[in-house]
Amino acid sequence: MKGHKEVNTAKPDPHSINMNTFRAEVARLIAGDDMPTAKEIADAVFEQFTHTVPADVWAAREMILDPGQKVDPRTAFRQIWAYTKDGYARDREILARLDAQNATIRELAGALAQRDGEIDVEALVRRIEVAISGITVRLDVNDHA
Repeated sequence: MKGHKEVNTAKPDPHSINMNTFRAEVARLIAGDDMPTAKEIADAVFEQFTHTVPADVWAAREMILDPGQKVDPRTAFRQIWAYTKDGYARDREILARLDAQNATIRELAGALAQRDGEIDVEALVRRIEVAISGITVRLDVNDHA
C-alpha cells in the first residue's frame, strides 16, 4: 500500500496520515489482532458523549435535571429540542404583545388627535417608537446557590 506522495508527487497525502503508521495498523489487523466490534466502538463513543449533571449548573438548580443524572446524547438532543420549542413559543408571545402595544400606541395617539386637532398622529407615533427603541433593559441574574 502506497500513499499519493509515494507514487505521484503532484497529489499530496492527507497531512494527518503517516503512511508508515497506517501500513503498520493495517498489517496488525490482517495478522488478526483484536479489533473492537462496531457495537463496542458505538458504545465507547456513546459513553464518551455521556456526562453526569453537576449540582451547581442551572438545569440542576432549576430542577430540570437531577444532580448526578447521566445525560446521554439522546437526552441532550431532546433537551435542546424542548428548549428551542419553548423559546419559539415565548418569542411568539412577545411578538404578539409587541403588536398589541403598537396598536395601543396608535389608538391612543389617534384619540389624542381627536381631542386636539393640532396633534400629528404619525409624528407622535414615531416619537414614541423612537423613545421606546432607546430604552435599555438590564437584567441581573442572581446566583441562587
